[in-house]
Amino acid sequence: MTIPIIFSIIAVIIVYLQKYKIRHSLEMSFILMTLLSALRFNFGNDYPEYLDLFNLLTAEKFSLGIYGDPGWHILCRLFSPLGYESLIACVSFFLGYAYYKTIKRYVPSHLQWLSMFIYVFDPNLWLLQQSMLRQSIVAAI
Repeated sequence: MTIPIIFSIIAVIIVYLQKYKIRHSLEMSFILMTLLSALRFNFGNDYPEYLDLFNLLTAEKFSLGIYGDPGWHILCRLFSPLGYESLIACVSFFLGYAYYKTIKRYVPSHLQWLSMFIYVFDPNLWLLQQSMLRQSIVAAI
């Protein structure tokens, strides 16, 4: 948990540097947090369960009738040739982009550091997204 806290502090500081006319600081901080999310391994409460579910859904003998979430099944099937890590990376990039666009569009630039602080330090936002992949996609949409 130390590494995500350090990365979160760095991300907030980078956005705060917008005050000193440093360009693209919001983009840099979201890239930093998205890369941390995309390159994680076994970080998040549900990580092993999602890995087991991915392996189950991508098994050759599996049929859709057993499992009731067709959207997640299709997503897992699309990423089955590339592996579970590629699914995690793609979901992380999608979530990072969705929240970046929301903050960029609706938050004034002088308060973007505060919105980044809330995003990375509120346990119901960035941290919870690391555990609840399916629900995070729906929330970002």
